[in-house]
Amino acid sequence: TYICPNHLAGFLEMLVPLGLAYTFIGRLGHLLRVFLGYASIVMLAGIGVTVSRGGWAATIAASLLFFILLIRRRQYSVPALIVLVLFAAFGALFYLKTDRAQRRLENMFSEGSPDSVQTRTCLWKPAFQMWRDHFWLGVGPGLFDCRFPLYRPPDVQLRPGHAHNDYLNTLVDWGVAGFSMIAAAFALLLWGIFRTWKSVSREPSELGTKPSNRAAFVFGGAIGLLAILIQSFTDFNMHVPANAILAVSLTALLSSHFRFTTERYWIHPRLVGRILATTVGLIGLVYLGPQSWRRAREYLWLERSAAEQFYSSTRINSLEKAFRVEPMNSDTAYEIGESLRHLSWQGDTGYEKLASEAIEWFRRSSRLNPHDPYNPMRIGMCLDWLGNHNEAASYFERALKLDPNDYYTIAHMGWHYSEAGDYARAKEWFERSIKLEMAWHKPIASHYLPVIERKLSEIKTSK
Repeated sequence: TYICPNHLAGFLEMLVPLGLAYTFIGRLGHLLRVFLGYASIVMLAGIGVTVSRGGWAATIAASLLFFILLIRRRQYSVPALIVLVLFAAFGALFYLKTDRAQRRLENMFSEGSPDSVQTRTCLWKPAFQMWRDHFWLGVGPGLFDCRFPLYRPPDVQLRPGHAHNDYLNTLVDWGVAGFSMIAAAFALLLWGIFRTWKSVSREPSELGTKPSNRAAFVFGGAIGLLAILIQSFTDFNMHVPANAILAVSLTALLSSHFRFTTERYWIHPRLVGRILATTVGLIGLVYLGPQSWRRAREYLWLERSAAEQFYSSTRINSLEKAFRVEPMNSDTAYEIGESLRHLSWQGDTGYEKLASEAIEWFRRSSRLNPHDPYNPMRIGMCLDWLGNHNEAASYFERALKLDPNDYYTIAHMGWHYSEAGDYARAKEWFERSIKLEMAWHKPIASHYLPVIERKLSEIKTSK
């Protein structure tokens, strides 16, 4: 199940050209040809109802190229032109009759609208700066979201997850070195597709062009990959497993057709080659097998912890077992610390010990992920709870250095000063946080600020 319709559009736009290619030029029976044509129409309708503007743009661009290339072939020119006109007519009708589709396009550049492209472009500037700071090697695979807080602009208060641009995200994660390798791979793929097409496509003759399943796959698969590459300018399809797997599968299958370009690509491994290939496969199995088993065990304990009551001792027990399975997961360590902190804040006997244990888990999580501002912030909260306000201040300051524009971190700095009795400074931080708070989110500073103002008023009156 797709959570985001944009990624469903990305998945379907890779398959539509394949279905259409087999429908037009595949060597199929009539029943299967009708079925694939119908399936392609349904998938196109699916792309339409996702209301994904990136998906629409990619599908339109890929479809235009598909039909233009097909119209150039005399045998397919008339039916391809008819289908293109019908698709364009139904697309225009869908747009004119659908209010949601019209609003999506009308609000594309409307400031403050959730449909505005600014929700993406506001991520691209900090992402670009992140890449500039780690130009050659990037910040590390999959670490964009982890390193984003330091570069967060004031108008982005949620965790973005990704840069919403696969090309920019690749530069951030892998730097110029990694991006160049991926670009080179796609360049080689493009070169191979052109060579393969000359071999698998049948030249037209007086009797027409014979259908070919190989030509259909190369044609449709290449156009499908082009579609996802176009949408990748505005989304993160390559970080969605289903879409990435399909894209890689298409790439691999297209590459396998290179063997039809020349006899040199046909390899007949002898006994030594088979033994070598088997050995490589076994090495991969030995390397990946234990990792998969460990991930499965960790997942089991994490799922059990999710089913337990929040911040209960049984939940902590399940989380600790998950951490023993995978001691490099900083999120698990953080969750253990957070559970212990909440138990401590109930104020029962032994709360000091629970708070100290929570601090140790937050420190462990911080060592595993030194870029997470919540770990030092939670340590500071525990220290405030234990009455160590002076020591707590340095941890809140460290959290702010890691995420200087986060309303949540700023609000907790105000909370720290309120716990320390410095209500004037607490008010300053809460007011700063309110300017950044999201309207739909349960506000923190908005709840504390009236209390702080009342405290300040009481102090002023008593004087």
